[in-house]
Amino acid sequence: MRFIRENLFFVVLIGATVVLGAVAVAYYLGSDLNERLEKRMGLSRQLRGLVREPIKVSEKTVQDQQKRIAALGAASKNDVDGAVAFNRQNLRLVQIKTPSSAIPIDAFPIDEKRYSDEGLYFVFVQEYTKRLDALLAVPELRRTRQATRDEIRLEQVRLQETYKQDARAKAVELMKVSQATKGLVFIEADALDRVFERGQTRATPEQVWQGQVNLWVTQEIFQAVATTNAEVVAERVQAGMDANSASVLSSAVKRLVKVNITEPFITSMSGSGATAVLGQRISTDEYGLIRYRFSVIMPSRHIDRLLRVLMTQNYHAVLNVQISSAPADKTFYYGPEPSVLVGVDAEMLLLQRWIRPLLPPKVGDTLPAPPAMLGGQGT
Repeated sequence: MRFIRENLFFVVLIGATVVLGAVAVAYYLGSDLNERLEKRMGLSRQLRGLVREPIKVSEKTVQDQQKRIAALGAASKNDVDGAVAFNRQNLRLVQIKTPSSAIPIDAFPIDEKRYSDEGLYFVFVQEYTKRLDALLAVPELRRTRQATRDEIRLEQVRLQETYKQDARAKAVELMKVSQATKGLVFIEADALDRVFERGQTRATPEQVWQGQVNLWVTQEIFQAVATTNAEVVAERVQAGMDANSASVLSSAVKRLVKVNITEPFITSMSGSGATAVLGQRISTDEYGLIRYRFSVIMPSRHIDRLLRVLMTQNYHAVLNVQISSAPADKTFYYGPEPSVLVGVDAEMLLLQRWIRPLLPPKVGDTLPAPPAMLGGQGT
């Protein structure tokens, strides 16, 4: 206490300083706080200004939107229906005659009991063979073939007196030119990819489906060749060529060398079936994917035309094209224009909405089920 009395002046001075400092700090903080509050309140007012009054939607607006959505749904369904119809419009099912029916029936879907009881596997094999052979005789294709040994031998006999030792060579030369003038494209019987050998009597449901797909793809390739040649011949006739003189010598696709069809649906990247594949597509819940390859001999300037025709026929996609020198062959004549050997790797889509009800169970199990069929739902 003595210390405080002796130093009272300094104690009062320190106390006054502390009080004044506290008042100053409080004033400063209160001023800063007010400023901050004002800024925040201003921001809040701005945010409130961004909020608009709820838009009142009339019943007519709702109805118009409902109609628009319904129209889009109908258009989408029409697109799907059109795609399915386009996919199958030229891909007809094989029909077979049965002992129990007066009219032929579709071969698919397969009733295994009926097939077994009525011997329909054998009936299908016969029908398949007949149809594959018939494709070679389609008038639009205008197919020709190389001369047989007997035909060359007869020609050799006819020329023997004139050409002596050279009669054989001369006969081969004349016959290959003669055969080239009898059609627009060379196709030998062994160019086809056959699922069933001639005389085969037995098959499984999976092989029967394989035969159907084989017929479809072969038909599509033949159609592309026929259409391509018809276009080129029409252009040449318009330019002054006699239509009756059209032949291999003036056609675009001069020879179909070989057809090879990948049998099962492509369900993995490893099963491409092609030497080089773009896109690497596989079968999905929307479509089954069939890969195939064919090779032709033709002038290189017509390759684009052939591929365009093929891809506009159905859901085909060309994956790879290989071009090399045409093999030297003394039994075929292609005309004066230089030609090359063209290998085409391609794929065709079969939409599941169409084919799913037709498939044998073991084949269907290899494909992803369409969304509508998951969980045991119907098609």
